[in-house]
Amino acid sequence: MGEIKEVQPKILLDLLEKDFLPVVCPIGFDANDQTYNINADDAAYAIASAMQTEKLAFLTDIEGVYRDINDKKSLLSSLTTKEAQEFMQSKAAYGGMLPKLQNCIQAIEQGVSRVHILDGRIAHCLLLEIFTDKGIGTVIMPEAKLTNKKVPSL
Repeated sequence: MGEIKEVQPKILLDLLEKDFLPVVCPIGFDANDQTYNINADDAAYAIASAMQTEKLAFLTDIEGVYRDINDKKSLLSSLTTKEAQEFMQSKAAYGGMLPKLQNCIQAIEQGVSRVHILDGRIAHCLLLEIFTDKGIGTVIMPEAKLTNKKVPSL
């Protein structure tokens, strides 16, 4: 399995400057022009990091990060990167949530201010997350940015 070595965001920045909304098909290539399908979450984190975006949102088919996936009341509304790492190590996160959390942590470590994991099946999920006090998914932030929010202990 390969990894993303470089993102060249100039074309995306040029399109945004001209009021175009770029849609990215995550295909990469190597030095021999061999093409590769890139995991969309990996591509999103790498692009967000390269562009030094303020926020990154992962839309998925689950409401966010659960302390216990079988208990719908255990949705964690916020996590610091440290808590996300501890959560991954505790084996409470598994399957597709592991690489998603790893991408969240890496994005923040590379300059993205906050990352949201949201249920894309919910209409207006981005607006509900950003413009409501509690939000509807899980936000991951660095330690210093998590203020005035109670994070349930893991």
